[in-house]
Amino acid sequence: ASHFGSRPKRKDTGAKMCRWAAGALLALASASWAAEAADDPGALLGPFLTAPLASVEASDDAVDEPFTLVFIADSEPRMRGNTDWEVKTYVERLIAYKSTVYEYFDYAGGAYRVDPSLVILGGDISKDRGTTINLDMHIWQQLEQHGIVFLAGFGNHDWEPFGQYDFDGDKWNKLTTDFCRATYRNSSIVGAPYFGYQEFGPVDSRGPVTFLAKYRGVQIVNFNTFLYQPSYHYDFESPNGKACAVKNQSVFWQGCEVFTSAEPQIVALEQALDLDKATPTIVVQHYPLTTSGVWWSDDGASRRTESEMKARLKDIVWRYNSSVFLSGHMHSFSAQAHTSELGNTFVEYIAPYYGGDGSEDLSQGGGFLALLVSKSKGILEVRHVPAPWAGVEDRPTAPAATTSNTQQAACADLSILPAGQDEGAMKACVTTMCLTQAMQCSLEEACADVGRPLLQDLAPSLEDVAAMLWRFQAQSVSSPALEALVQCLDSRCGSSIVTPAFGPPTPLAPGDGAAQT
Repeated sequence: ASHFGSRPKRKDTGAKMCRWAAGALLALASASWAAEAADDPGALLGPFLTAPLASVEASDDAVDEPFTLVFIADSEPRMRGNTDWEVKTYVERLIAYKSTVYEYFDYAGGAYRVDPSLVILGGDISKDRGTTINLDMHIWQQLEQHGIVFLAGFGNHDWEPFGQYDFDGDKWNKLTTDFCRATYRNSSIVGAPYFGYQEFGPVDSRGPVTFLAKYRGVQIVNFNTFLYQPSYHYDFESPNGKACAVKNQSVFWQGCEVFTSAEPQIVALEQALDLDKATPTIVVQHYPLTTSGVWWSDDGASRRTESEMKARLKDIVWRYNSSVFLSGHMHSFSAQAHTSELGNTFVEYIAPYYGGDGSEDLSQGGGFLALLVSKSKGILEVRHVPAPWAGVEDRPTAPAATTSNTQQAACADLSILPAGQDEGAMKACVTTMCLTQAMQCSLEEACADVGRPLLQDLAPSLEDVAAMLWRFQAQSVSSPALEALVQCLDSRCGSSIVTPAFGPPTPLAPGDGAAQT
């Protein structure tokens, strides 16, 4: 180091010349770009669609068996503290319903399991203007790897809001469109030959692509944010446009956009709908019918009122005998029926928040809607599968032994338990086969103190479990949630709560430590 440090310094004229040349080239390029931008800013944009609009035919030869369609919304990785890893884990859990996690529909006495064949993501795919194939597809491609068809539409966080359509926002609109289109393109391979789809729009040089798909005889309409999301172009030709090109160059031409009504796009999709009213139909968009104001605004492009826009959507859903409307945006589950003047009715279901609570606590996200659907029988059931313990303030912990637990153990006739099962097997059955009913029980005041201990106590004794089941039998008459849990335990876990084998339990004598058998 001392040797090199002692060398005489010399002027690095070569490096200086290189830096000067690079600076000059950069200045020339910037001047050239500025001149070109001032001349024709639109030349900087490039085409919006990366491929022509697609149309893939679906085969009608699929076996007419009920299958599970899953709807989720608001995954939002890299937003609100949610991480890619967190959302990816929720997707892994969703896939597990095909193998190790058991949930059953009530239809046909619980004969059909929640077994996802198709998953639809209804908007807010990622963080604000941050959805791309490179950043987001890795989260969802595991669905395709397990043979599950995956479709996506965009929400308000994936698309530029009105008043901010600069060239950077246009870029993100394009990348979002690329992502959604890729999910349909991939699904035409994963779901072949029983999945087909058609793309519509945009009706201007830039804007959303809407989708009409069919899978195993079920029709699926996807309007992204909402059916009247307008297309647009940048005006640099009219006198106002030329003035905007100069005035708004520093903000990347924000405010130079002109919106075009989605009306022709809606008409084109409507004309492609199945004419058979018996076709089971699922209509999807991000905004619920219960939202209003800015969420149902197309910035005046269509000159339609909010009520007219909503009526147009309802008419599409109402035209089919078995149809449903699925939305997100609200971050919580709800359901509401909509009935027409002619007496036609459909139910709108709003999906729970799929993202978590902004941490690595995986108990707060991953909830979804499971639909049991059939080509010939229609929509048989819609089931809300909540995130485990989401919204429950006193979430499960491992409490120390309490007096109430001891008192429960003093009244334990084990005949109510399945023959040959230990306490671990019974608890495992509750937390897999009847988890939904147990959580619903925990949320109902009349049921909570009875049902929650079975989930809270991480190591109950056999006597404790039996005592709890006897309490279920005694109190299920006054609690619908507890009654549903009792029916599930008897039918899926082998207990004898509704019809006990030997009648009510006989309390043990004080000090008698042995359970009666």
